[in-house]
Formats: sequence, C-alpha cells, structure tokens
Amino acid sequence: MLPDFDGLEVCKMLKQNPSWKDIPVLILTAKGDETDIVLGLEFGADDYVVKPFSPKELVARIRAVLRRKKPPEPKKSKEVRIGDILVIDLNKYEVYVKKRKTNLTKTEFIILNVLAEKPGWVFSREKLFLFLLLYL
Repeated sequence: MLPDFDGLEVCKMLKQNPSWKDIPVLILTAKGDETDIVLGLEFGADDYVVKPFSPKELVARIRAVLRRKKPPEPKKSKEVRIGDILVIDLNKYEVYVKKRKTNLTKTEFIILNVLAEKPGWVFSREKLFLFLLLYL
C-alpha cells in the first residue's frame, strides 16, 4: 500500500539484486490475510508484521531478524588464470586476454569459466546447457 510502488515488488527487487540481497526486510502492513503473509515471505521478507503492533513487539522482531542475519563475508578476489594469456575475474565478470579486456556475453562468460576451471575435461553440449541453466 505504498503510494508509488507495491511493497512486495520492492521486496522482490531488493532480494534479486546481489548488492542488496543481504539487507534484512521487515514488511509492516495492514494486510493480514494468510495469502498476503505467505506472499511477503515467499518474495524474500525476513519477517511480516501486521498492524496494529506495539513498539516493543516491533523492536523484538527487528532484534530477532538481526540475530539471524550473519554479516556478509568480504568477497575474496577469485580469478582463473591460464598462463599469462587469459585471466577470468569471477567477481567482476571480466575477461582479459593478454592484459586487454575482452567483452563477452553472460552465456559466453559462463561457458568460458566452466571450461577454464576444468582443464582437459570434455563437456557435452547438454552438460554445458545444464551449467547455463544453473547460472543464468
């Protein structure tokens, strides 16, 4: 019941964005039907509080959500290197050939990453397709 957006869609967008997915989300609403509650939780909310509620209950729920959330671990720089020719930066989704950045589509990046991490392995077309389904 936000003026410009649907709160469930905002929650869904937050949880789908890798930069924001670890932010705890509490939905505070007047919608108390079972369907609304289930949808809110399914869209990624960490808790769902129906009005009216007391300030003490809200503080207790916030503390409970924060206890359950572990601080995100800092990302380690993960790279796949093949000699001095190829560098695949898995954090930035960037590929460098002879120190020059090469633009790849997401599909090309995933396939290159799979092949580079398992040198000498042979992958069928079906197996590569399964990797694409997992990562897309």
